[in-house]
Amino acid sequence: MHRAVWTALALFACLALAACGDNSPKGEEANNPDNGKADSVGDPNLAPAWLLSVDASGTWIDADEDEENPVVIRGWVDVKLQNRRFHKRVFVEMAAPYPGGVVMRTLHPARYRGSAGGNDEYWGVDTIEFYPEGGPQGAILAGPVLVRARLQDDLDEDGKDEVVVTLWSVLYGTGSPWQPAVDPWYSGWTSPTVDTGDTTVPQVYYTPFDDAGAAVVDLIGEVISAKLEDPAGRHTIHGAIFNINDPRITDALLDAHYLGVEVRLLTDARKLSPAAYWQTEDDRLLTAGVPLLGVRREGNGAMHDKF
Repeated sequence: MHRAVWTALALFACLALAACGDNSPKGEEANNPDNGKADSVGDPNLAPAWLLSVDASGTWIDADEDEENPVVIRGWVDVKLQNRRFHKRVFVEMAAPYPGGVVMRTLHPARYRGSAGGNDEYWGVDTIEFYPEGGPQGAILAGPVLVRARLQDDLDEDGKDEVVVTLWSVLYGTGSPWQPAVDPWYSGWTSPTVDTGDTTVPQVYYTPFDDAGAAVVDLIGEVISAKLEDPAGRHTIHGAIFNINDPRITDALLDAHYLGVEVRLLTDARKLSPAAYWQTEDDRLLTAGVPLLGVRREGNGAMHDKF
């Protein structure tokens, strides 16, 4: 099943839903050595240091004159990589832990910084931000904030690109590095769909005249029904969205999540900020353990996708 709902409003305008029996691995138990690094859990695409490494990082406090907003810590990361080809996709990922196993994660496209000598280059980001006292539901950080680098590369030279990753490094805070027992965003993760041959014309909804939210809830309900009929199968709801404001959709997503449907969502990283008070549903999803990855577009671009 693979369907989409489109609407002119950026609340959760379109959601891609899929259900199949794929049994791809979801990661293994973590190892936490005391060397300032944490293993990428069961990740088959760990980058060798000569190819990709986190070279340097740092943080600074953003002095907000609005005392009602929690303190924001901003961070930068420089990545060193081998120049194996001209076109590259380089990212830095951040993970901030909060009580109860809640993790706020964001992904940041890196930009070219300059030559590192020989055949190496520096790439980096300065768009990382996290909230020591302003996590989901106002939670306080429960451990060190980690970062790692990601690179699109054909490491095994099989003619197909993979996403290779570094080990996690501590960006901020003290204590032992940590890693969830299962990593929902590990580099070998797949988003399966099944072509059912359905040639139905897509439904188009224009808010506020049409109730697009109800249509999305109905589609989530179809995946829930499939899960109830086939409890052992892999059933997925994967979406890239901008705002999450409709509590009906959140309720349906949580129902699916608690039944064992694989829910994975991408959203605009800046919407995770406690200052984004109009973003009302992200905290509910994060505290329930739904993987929600904030994507920070380059420059002032918004992660305005809806699929």
